[in-house]
Amino acid sequence: MLKEIQFVGGSIPGTDHTMPGQPKWVNNHDSFIIQPSDHCVVAIVCDGCGTGKHSEVGAKLGSILLARAIVSQAERILSSRPLADLRADVFWERITRMVVGQLTGTICAMGDSLTDIVREHFLFTVVGTLITDSAVLVFSLGDGMYAINGKMYDLGPFPNNEPPYLMYALTGSTREGSASNRLFVNHMITAENFQSVLIGTDGLSWLISASDMQIPGREEKVGPISQFWENDEYFVNDDMIRRRLAVINRERSDGKAVRGGPLKDDTTLVVIRRRPENTLETETCMSS
Repeated sequence: MLKEIQFVGGSIPGTDHTMPGQPKWVNNHDSFIIQPSDHCVVAIVCDGCGTGKHSEVGAKLGSILLARAIVSQAERILSSRPLADLRADVFWERITRMVVGQLTGTICAMGDSLTDIVREHFLFTVVGTLITDSAVLVFSLGDGMYAINGKMYDLGPFPNNEPPYLMYALTGSTREGSASNRLFVNHMITAENFQSVLIGTDGLSWLISASDMQIPGREEKVGPISQFWENDEYFVNDDMIRRRLAVINRERSDGKAVRGGPLKDDTTLVVIRRRPENTLETETCMSS
């Protein structure tokens, strides 16, 4: 099946970060990566904690390290057992330990207060998908959203808006219970039943709620979330999703004041679909 799929992603900062009067840290705290290999494709979106001044650091490094770890471990298994079931807890516990260990080395080199460094740089949520020739899995840690074959699912919310984070394993936080501070599988379908999968950060909720709004300067509405797996145009250029999100989130003026667009939070999504006939190929590896 891997030869039959297309994938693309995009991300923009939310207006709560970029409009005048907001805190000075205006970087997009989200990150995404799409990593194909011989026997699988892994896609991940990470959302840095909004209270951390530099949460984009952990989101970026975390998405890269997680994708590489999952690909390397999946390849090791699938190269000898192509139909292996990768839902097992032991597989995801191994991935969690690997990445926590890698990030711990970086954190220890950054200063003396591990708790402060983790809080400011390395708290991030994870939503991802692992696609093999036999199955499609969605995995996560913390909040976000995903869709499989057109059906949307919410991850969260969590009590007091405090989701679990991967690096709580280092700080010893038991806010959500230590068992929840690791990756786990939310959903699996067989490859033969797969049509599309979308993964997104929790900012995607703003995009969905804006579907009936008119885009500034255009005679069209934002449109439903299904456009991202149904419309071929998004798969022709690997920057098309980011461009669409940016257009939707342009500043709006009512003649008296300039208002930010409807996407208040950083918004990131990756979509993978079974390739329709007679469509163009996209890039084979992307990250942001």
